[in-house]
Amino acid sequence: MGGLMQSLSDEPVDAEASLLNSMIESLGASVDRIAVALKDLPPEKRQAIASLCAVHNLSQKSEIQILWAHCELAEFQELRGASAKTPKERAEALLAVASSSRALYEAIAELSLRDSFDLHLLSNTLAEGWPLDTPEKSIPVPTAMQLETVGRIAQAMASEVTAGTGASGRRPTLPRYAAHVGQIWRAVRDAGISPGRGGEFEKLCDEIFSLAGVPSKAEGAVRYFNEKLLPRLSAANPVSESFDAAIEASIAALMEKMGTEDLRKNPP
Repeated sequence: MGGLMQSLSDEPVDAEASLLNSMIESLGASVDRIAVALKDLPPEKRQAIASLCAVHNLSQKSEIQILWAHCELAEFQELRGASAKTPKERAEALLAVASSSRALYEAIAELSLRDSFDLHLLSNTLAEGWPLDTPEKSIPVPTAMQLETVGRIAQAMASEVTAGTGASGRRPTLPRYAAHVGQIWRAVRDAGISPGRGGEFEKLCDEIFSLAGVPSKAEGAVRYFNEKLLPRLSAANPVSESFDAAIEASIAALMEKMGTEDLRKNPP
C-alpha cells in the first residue's frame, strides 16, 4: 500500500509544463463549449468586457481571447474553484470514511448469526433485480475484509494529504487561475501591455476576475504566473510553441463559428 500511496501523492516532475499542456489539450475541445457560453453571456457582461478592451485599445481578436478567458474563469469558479477542498478538508473527509467503515464493521459484527445471515441473504435477493452492470450487484453487503481495507486506505490517504501542509493548507486553485492569467497575457501581449505586477496588466486581470465571479483579486495569480509560467511561455520551447499554436487555432475556429452564427441570425 505504501507504493500505491506514494504514486497517489507524487507531484508531476514538471508541474508547470503539465498544467500548460493540460490547457493546450483542452483548448481545441473547448471551442463549441465556449461558443455556447458566449451566446449565453449576459449583454451587460459582454458590454463590460468590450468597454474594458476599448480602454486598453485591444483588437477584436484580443477581445475574443479576453471573452474566452472570462468564460473559462467563470466556469472554473462555478464548477470547480468554489468546491475545491483544502488539504485539511480532504483529510477530514477521508478520516470520516475511515471512521464510518470501522463503525459499520463493528455494527455488523454485533448482529446475531441469524440476523447477519438474513441481512446478506435479503440484500442479495434485492440485488437480483438490479441492472447487470451495477458495480455493487455482486456484493451488496460489504465484507469485513473490504471494510477494513477501505478504512486503512482512507486513513493512509488522509496522512498523505496533510503531510507537509500547514494547519489548513490552501485550495489548489492558484495554479489554474494563473494559467488563465496566461490566456489574458496572450491576448494583450501584442498590444504592448507588460505582465508586470501592480500595473495595467494586473488591473485588467482584476476586472476580468471580478466579472467572472472570482472572489479575490488577481494579485496572487499574476504573481504565480510571472514566477512560474511566464518564463516557460517566454522562452522558445515546445510548450510555449504549442501554447501559442493552440490559442491561435482555437481563436480562429471560435471567430469563424461566431461569424457563421452572426450570418445565420442576420443573413445578407
